[in-house]
Amino acid sequence: KIDPYPVLLITLFHDTQEARLNDLHKVSQRYLDIKDVEEKVLKEQLSLLPEAIKKELSSIFKAYATQKSKESLIARDADILECMLQAKEYFDFGFTQAKPFIKVEKFLKTKSAKLLAKTIPSWNYRNWWLHLKKFDR
Repeated sequence: KIDPYPVLLITLFHDTQEARLNDLHKVSQRYLDIKDVEEKVLKEQLSLLPEAIKKELSSIFKAYATQKSKESLIARDADILECMLQAKEYFDFGFTQAKPFIKVEKFLKTKSAKLLAKTIPSWNYRNWWLHLKKFDR
């Protein structure tokens, strides 16, 4: 059984370092020890928090980094799925170089994420709002 609390915390906080670093492009990451830089940022971000919260968030970040718990696998799969959806949207806007990022399901670990990934190539990002319209008089 999966505890939703750690999944929620991991997905909510896993990219907080990007507030200071931005989401570094893979080319940029080639020249940086990104794990070291993210650890430094995280340590600084957590430094002023109460000890109990700091400990909780530190364990969440460690779980996400090590990818050993089911919860961390779910959170990472969600992050990869979001990247795939974004790539599909870019591709549909005409940026054809995004196509390889639509097909990265080999990095997914959970059965549910793999099932969702199969739907992404046929997903139409434009349709989500079509049924929201409501006209009243």
